[in-house]
Amino acid sequence: MSLPAVAGGGIGDVPEPENGAWADATLALLRHNRGLCDRIADDLLAYWRGLPADHGPQLERNEKAVRDYVLRQRLADLAAARASADLVRRFFPGTLAEVSSEAGAAMGRLFELQGNLCDSVAYPTGPRQRFADEIGETLARIDAEVTELGRLLVVPDEDLERALEPYLLAIELAGVEAQGELLAYLESLKPKPKGPTLEERMRGWYQRYGQAVQPSKEALGRFLTARQNGDRSALGLACRELSRRTIEVLAREPSVFRAPEPSVEAPLRGAFQSLRRMATACTAGNFKSVDENLAEAQRRLAVAAQRLQPFGLSP
Repeated sequence: MSLPAVAGGGIGDVPEPENGAWADATLALLRHNRGLCDRIADDLLAYWRGLPADHGPQLERNEKAVRDYVLRQRLADLAAARASADLVRRFFPGTLAEVSSEAGAAMGRLFELQGNLCDSVAYPTGPRQRFADEIGETLARIDAEVTELGRLLVVPDEDLERALEPYLLAIELAGVEAQGELLAYLESLKPKPKGPTLEERMRGWYQRYGQAVQPSKEALGRFLTARQNGDRSALGLACRELSRRTIEVLAREPSVFRAPEPSVEAPLRGAFQSLRRMATACTAGNFKSVDENLAEAQRRLAVAAQRLQPFGLSP
């Protein structure tokens, strides 16, 4: 889910679901996330209907007006959707261990579709009727998955409301904290003045990026080698070095991930955040968390590689 994964550490420490009810909490958070983005979609379409028809140059003016409306009026809800998605992602391993593989797959599809919905309302693209049709199609697919999931996993509404309650304040606070970086991200999506081509700007950015992350890449290589060889002494050293290097990149050079192609930033930054968490877990001896964060980093790097491939670059 690209929007909720935008920059920063996301939602902070929260309690695990009461009595280990991972599935209840995840379902409640999914429903909350969908509700936020669904309401934004309704609001955007109502606002768009009040604008002149999307003919000729008016289309570009309308798109700008609608995107500015998102920034002025719905940024808090978008940031809260990001935070709730962070929690879904965090709770998903526990949920998969609790439900059937069929239910887990349905929840995964639902999460992906809701990510598409939230991305669409974060940066709406016209004409309005096409936007409305795409939103309608996504919502229909979401409803179909909800129906299928309801057949596989029955949780009363009151249980879902109770499962969501401990996280509402954390979602709201994380959403408030994320508004600044989310605003910067959405602003970065706006058309840039004409100048160097996107490919030229990407290559200039990549040179700076490569220099900044090279120490982290080398530390990661030493970590993977020590892990493969079962060398605990070397692994401990590599974990500490990797932690230091990733913290340096994330804290001292946050703009290094801000590529001219905006879709690259979120997976790259997310990958380094996962690597930082992995190194911290490794130093603490929490090897289950090491495996989870390494897998998440690899997944995000794969997404980044896909988005860099058209420019002949790699993460």
